[in-house]
Amino acid sequence: MAGYTEDRWLKKRPDKVTGKRERTAIYGTGKRYRVKGIPGIQDRSFETS
Repeated sequence: MAGYTEDRWLKKRPDKVTGKRERTAIYGTGKRYRVKGIPGIQDRSFETS
């Protein structure tokens, strides 16, 4: 079964200059992680992975 966990607080790709991942607009609010990509199952968010 395919699927993956996505971090909603940090951008996927690191900054080219610093090498660190940048914060998104929702950093610090709401649930941080989202499980996606499982066929037939709705995406779901969690506090911790």
